Amino acid sequence: MVYKKGHILSEESRRKISEANKGKHLSEETRKKISEAHKGKISSMKGKHWSEEIKKRMSESAKKRMSNPEERKKLSEAHKRKITWNKGISPSEETRKKISEANKGRPAWNKGKPFSEETRRKISESRKGKSPWNKELKGEKYKKHYSNGMGGTFKLRQIPHNKGISPSEETKRKISEANTGRHHSKESRRRISEGHIGEKNSAWKGGKSFEPYPLYWTNALKKSIRERDNNTCQLCFKEGKAVHHMDYNKKNCNPENLITLCQGCHLKTNENREKWIKFFWELKRLKAENRSKIYLVPLVSKIRVFPVVFLDSPF
Repeated sequence: MVYKKGHILSEESRRKISEANKGKHLSEETRKKISEAHKGKISSMKGKHWSEEIKKRMSESAKKRMSNPEERKKLSEAHKRKITWNKGISPSEETRKKISEANKGRPAWNKGKPFSEETRRKISESRKGKSPWNKELKGEKYKKHYSNGMGGTFKLRQIPHNKGISPSEETKRKISEANTGRHHSKESRRRISEGHIGEKNSAWKGGKSFEPYPLYWTNALKKSIRERDNNTCQLCFKEGKAVHHMDYNKKNCNPENLITLCQGCHLKTNENREKWIKFFWELKRLKAENRSKIYLVPLVSKIRVFPVVFLDSPF
């Protein structure tokens, strides 16, 4: 039977066609012939777009089909244990370039379309009780996973595409406006807080912070250290009120092991402790030399490497 253009099959006809084709599969030979026959041919839909009416009908049909639990179960079973055809295949540089050029100037399909409260609730419910896929990727497991490259698209220690590129003022303004007035709920804050407590925190050192200070760690001792350092942070030269153990040993309260810092610099010293220990002992060594004064060049805010210069005071 020949149908006219635009003819829509009835539900009964579709059901009959579906039942007639159940259990039928194309042989490998037939698939190969179809593939060869289409090679080099331009798709009939190239450059064409579905009309809004057709899109609407397709959307409604898909929604109706996926609302049926039986259909969803069949779809899930059909995809189980199936390996995607492009797994482990990294797109070539030429392909990436074409994709990039094709998408330039195109706004994202969901730009300006925030999720509805109902959609957010469904996403939240579906993720409850599930652990992130990379939760157990630590240490050697992390290195092994990323050194293989997630399909070859990412390598461990690969330089990010935007490293050294600061966002424009326009981008900063848009980000600021997008986040204005947005706040985490009390529940979200509680979960974030619990996710960083104790062993879950990346800076966890086995509970050292709970170890008690010795009896000779007194206010008088701390005051004497601050007065010795002129109540000045020995890193940035601002007012200093915190007294820091240079070797991170609470029980070592020898004045030579103590130094005055401001609150901001004191927080910085919680990271890269081994480097800070070396840095402070170098400072101590230079002070021990017969120099009346040492002028320390102020450090930048985020310290990863310590290109510190020590100079005699010009005064």
